[in-house]
Parts: sequence; structure tokens; C-alpha cells
Amino acid sequence: MDIEGTVAPISFVTEVLFPYVSKNLPAYLDKTWETVDTKADVTALLAQSEADVAASVDGVVAISPAVAAAASDVAAPAEAVAALKAAVLANVAWQMSLNRKMGALKGLQGHVWRDAFVSGEVKGQIYGDVYDAMRRWRAAGVKLYIYSSGSVEAQKLVFGHSVHGDMTPLLDGYFDTAVGHKRERGAYDAILAAIDCAPAEALFLTDIYEESVAADAAGMGTILLIRDGNAPLPEGNEFPTATTFDSIC
Repeated sequence: MDIEGTVAPISFVTEVLFPYVSKNLPAYLDKTWETVDTKADVTALLAQSEADVAASVDGVVAISPAVAAAASDVAAPAEAVAALKAAVLANVAWQMSLNRKMGALKGLQGHVWRDAFVSGEVKGQIYGDVYDAMRRWRAAGVKLYIYSSGSVEAQKLVFGHSVHGDMTPLLDGYFDTAVGHKRERGAYDAILAAIDCAPAEALFLTDIYEESVAADAAGMGTILLIRDGNAPLPEGNEFPTATTFDSIC
């Protein structure tokens, strides 16, 4: 199952999760700057920035290696650290404005959301029909997995702190873009291998037509969800559709 537009409203991501990061990231960086997670996130963002510059990505808002180097010393002056934080904020704002799916960005977002979910400030807005269906399918012995562009850690937070309580006992595993791009067949081949499942025995639920095309190419069944706020499907869509999980056997 995909998350955004499939098991949770698109508005949950665009109107709750993303704005939360934009609003709270400065304070989060100040609070966690010396932690292992944030140091790793900044390192990953710098590496992605350097790759974007090397690839001449249009409009890239880069994190200067010189700025990063100046702030890397244990005795770095406060001004150097502040400059790096500002560069990170600008880079993240640029990436989020493009809704990029890069692992470095998703990792940082997941860590910011962790604080929000654990504190109870945010809860995963999972559709009621999804919760009911997952319970039925689990009771029937169906194995349930998530494949989302959000990090595995973020996925666990959404389900572990949902409006229905902790839903993680209903799930057998999680996959993010570390397994491959969601619009490429190879990702679905890798998932099938990881869960030791024949393609014909697997069903992928998503709201994105191109993802259905990729899953279908791997031999999986696929159903497209039509939910409020989802992008319209292309004319001539050849895949089955559903408006809720209730109609999916």
C-alpha cells in the first residue's frame, strides 16, 4: 500500500506534515544540532547538494562546501554554525517547494515528524475504511506492507501514532525509495524478492497511475484509489479503481 492519497488523505501531507516541517525546522535544528541524527542529516543534505550542483540541477539552492567546512570544527564560531543552519534551511525550503523525493530530505523530515508524533502534536490521519480493511485482511492471514516515498521511519510514525491508535501490529514491513523509484519496475521486483512473494500473489494499492504501470510490469496486481484531492487518472486507464478499501476483496 502507498500512503499519500491511498491510506491517508493527500491533505494530511500537504496541509499538516509539510507545513509542520517548514514551521518547526529552525527550532528543531537549534535543539538537535549536536545529535547524531541531525549531524547525519546535514551530511546527507550536503552530499545531495553537491550532487545537484554537479548535475547542474535547474535553480538549485546549494549548501556551500566552504560554509559546511567552516562550521565543522568543534570550536567553530557561532557565526559559522548559524551560516550553515541558514544554508540548510534554504536548501530544504527549495527541495520542499519542488516536492522532491530525495532520501536526504525525507530522512530529515522524518526526524522532525518523529518529535511531532511522539509528543502527540500530530497523529496519522489514516482513513477509517483503511483501518477496518487492514484488520479484516490481517485476520484473514493476508500480509500487509507499505511502500511510500516517505522514509521507513516516517511510515512507522504515521501508523504507530494514528488516529486509530498503534496500527503497526497490522503491518509486516515497510519500504521506501531505498528499494528503488516508485515509477520503475525494478523497485517492485526488489520488493517481491524481499517478501518472497510470487508476482501474481501480490496486490499494490496506489493513487498514482505511473506507479500502477511499474507494478503491473513486475507482474503484480494493482488497484488505483480515487479519493478526494487525488490527481485525476488519465483517460483510458486500464487498471481497476476503488473509492474506498471496502470494495477490495
